Amino acid sequence: MDDLIRLSVFSAIGTSIVSERSVHGVLDRVMEHVASFFGPLNWSLLLIDAGSSELVFARAVGRSGSSLVGKRLPLGEGVAGWVAAHGTPAIVEDTQADPRFSERMDGITGFRTESIVAVPLRSGDRVFGVIELLNRLDGRPFAAYDMRVLSTIADFAAIAVEKAYYLAEARRLSELDPLTGALNRRGLAKVVERETARLARYGGDLSVILADVDKFKAINDRLGHAAGDEVLKSVAAAIMSAVRRPDSVARYGGDEFLVLMPQTG
Repeated sequence: MDDLIRLSVFSAIGTSIVSERSVHGVLDRVMEHVASFFGPLNWSLLLIDAGSSELVFARAVGRSGSSLVGKRLPLGEGVAGWVAAHGTPAIVEDTQADPRFSERMDGITGFRTESIVAVPLRSGDRVFGVIELLNRLDGRPFAAYDMRVLSTIADFAAIAVEKAYYLAEARRLSELDPLTGALNRRGLAKVVERETARLARYGGDLSVILADVDKFKAINDRLGHAAGDEVLKSVAAAIMSAVRRPDSVARYGGDEFLVLMPQTG
């Protein structure tokens, strides 16, 4: 019966996390379940910034936790950095006796870390984050069972985050012209809706540039459609590099481009 209860609990947790459709929603749901299941004094979710190879505190809850959000931690620094670098979960029963522990974040928050459990968020062989819990509410150190449960939650979170990224990328690609990378009609409609809502709320100006490629049919007829495609890609790239908002450039027709110019009369 105990095993069935545990299975039911984990099933509910997994369903709740995986049902989220955005990365932010997944992270918020994970933090909620960590709070209800473990009751730690502080808990954080860190994501790896691939551009800098650093861990960034995406969520931090507990005593002075908000002061950590946005802070960065080099891979390898502290227990969370060690877990991210090695892709291996870790339990620290006494931080003062573990050389992996770094006091730098305690110095920022004023919190005294005594016990830690941290597990990697991973997709296949790629680690993209860490969930870290500090100090059990009852004062006892974290145990192997805590690490197993947290690893299970991390597995659900990894699946959900990967799904959310794929959904976001699919939505992004559905709004772009595959040849030029400019917006397509669907993407343009979304930007127009956003800008008209902004105008209705704040006022201001909005201008539109509509341009086409001179003698484009002659280029296709004389040099072929592959050459015409290269011309369209070059024109789109030139326009997007020349305007302040590249995400407001759309391929409006075969050889026509439309540029929305917010705050321009």
